[in-house]
Amino acid sequence: RVMDGAMQAVGTALEENKPFVIYHIPDSGAITPKVGGDIGKKTKKTPIAVFLVQANQEEDTVHIFASVPKPLQGKLSAKDWVENAGTVAEVKGGGSPACFNGKGAGVGHLPAIVSAAADAAAVLN
Repeated sequence: RVMDGAMQAVGTALEENKPFVIYHIPDSGAITPKVGGDIGKKTKKTPIAVFLVQANQEEDTVHIFASVPKPLQGKLSAKDWVENAGTVAEVKGGGSPACFNGKGAGVGHLPAIVSAAADAAAVLN
């Protein structure tokens, strides 16, 4: 279910020739490394950067996953994208310039995170 919605958003962005997509996953549990990894694999050969964010109401946390294909990493790394957009929620995580997964505190920060992610991704336009 998470995968379907995220991949539909990626497909729409590709059809519209957008270099990135920011997708808010409905609150259904944390973005697992497996989901992030699957999306990373599926988008690896596309020219699109993917930023997934989810607020977990029960835990009052935000989970973020980003995948940035190699041709775009000179402009934006997944690690920087997650860490910078997630600053307001003190997001911590792990990964690489290609794929990064993080978690922070405070579901109320979701709008600020999405806004910061879009601002950071503007370098890809």
